[in-house]
This record gives sequence, C-alpha cells and structure tokens, in this order.
Amino acid sequence: MQRRFTDLHKYQFRIIDWIKENKKCAVWAGVGLGKTATTLTAISNLLQDTKIQKVLIIAPLRVAKFVWPVEITKWDHLSHLSCAVLRGTATERKVLINDKAPIHIINKEMVKWLVEEMASRKIWPYDCVVIDESSAFKNPRSKRFKFLKMVNHKISRMIQLSGTPASNGLLDVWSQIFLLDNGERLGRTFSVFKDVYFNSDYMGYNWTPKEGAKERIYQKIIDKCLTLKKEDYLELPLCNKNIINL
Repeated sequence: MQRRFTDLHKYQFRIIDWIKENKKCAVWAGVGLGKTATTLTAISNLLQDTKIQKVLIIAPLRVAKFVWPVEITKWDHLSHLSCAVLRGTATERKVLINDKAPIHIINKEMVKWLVEEMASRKIWPYDCVVIDESSAFKNPRSKRFKFLKMVNHKISRMIQLSGTPASNGLLDVWSQIFLLDNGERLGRTFSVFKDVYFNSDYMGYNWTPKEGAKERIYQKIIDKCLTLKKEDYLELPLCNKNIINL
C-alpha cells in the first residue's frame, strides 16, 4: 500500500520547505530521516510550480538503481513523477538521455561521461541537480568534482544530501560548499581554505584546524546547511530485555 503525503513527519516538512526556499543548499541529516522522500516531495512541488524543468540525481550505484526509482512508487503524492536511470553501455545511456522523464538518475561514476556527452550535444538540460551523499565530491582533485564544477553555472538549483559530510574532518566540506556558492563562503580555492583555517605539519601532509576555526567554518556555512540528527527525531520502540541464563 502506498504511503500518503500526510504520513510525512513534521521535521520532514521542515526539510521540504528548506529545499524550496533555498536554491542551492545542503541537508545534513542522519540515516533514517527520510531524505529521499522529502527531497522528491520538494522536487515535485518545484516541478509543478514550474520553478525547475529537468532534474538530475547523482547517487551511489545501488542507490541510483534501486532506491530513488522505488521511492517514487511508495508515495501516492509522487506517483505522477517519472524517472529514467541512465545505465548500461555507453550506447544504451546515450539513448536513455533522450528520455522525456523530468528526472534522470545516474551513479556518481558517470558524472564525467554525462558532462562530456552533453557538451558534445551543446546542451545542459538539468537546471536542478541532487547529489545524494555529497561527500562523494569532497575531493577537489577528483574528476567528478571538476566536471560538475564545469557546468555548475548552468545549474540554478542544487540539493546536497549527506549523513556524513565531514567524516574525515572539516577539510571535506570545502568542495561541497563550493558547488553551492562558488567559493563565496570558504574561499575560491582549496589552498586558500586550508591556509585560512588550518595548520599543517612540516611536510604539509597533515592539517589540523586552527583555534576557533571549526566554529568560524560552521558560522560561514550555516545559511546553506540544514542539520538534523537522527537521535533528535527518530522515535524508537522501547527496549525489551530478554535475559537468557546459560
């Protein structure tokens, strides 16, 4: 049985409003808080209001193939949406690009291919991009970051989703925030970001935040990032202890 719009939780409506009110933003929320359903709801509203025309969702491979397409079918208020997963051989993907569905889904390894393919066609149809698990773009030297950066000026709305945006430390956040503001908050280059907020060891391999840097970084990006902790919102059943004496 499909779930209904009214089944969404109060905090999920907060996420929906945040996405609709902020053209380029991040939702840092723990596992189990329903980021997929809430993001699709916001996308549905934006499509219906003609504030966006074409959506690209970038996700890990299994999530791209099985989570996003299935989530659409689970909710009655999303049943009007259609999507196309760009998968298979290069030839098959080129055919799927022509699918008229308002939502296209790719895995993160395909970003370079998609940007190059669209460049050969001299188009970029996606005015809204969703990055599911944006920490996959934490490395500013990675090809996926560099190629998405190339078309970033053509993207009017971006939604980044992550439960662990800085799993290896605050150095991880620069490239993710750059895609949201083109360096306005944390610096135009990764080198500038490191020099301003971090100290390095003698060899330049290890970087540690300067005194007060953590607070300064959070203050700089607070208007772009909605943070929700699962322990603050998930209601778990009472723990029943079953003691077995051996």
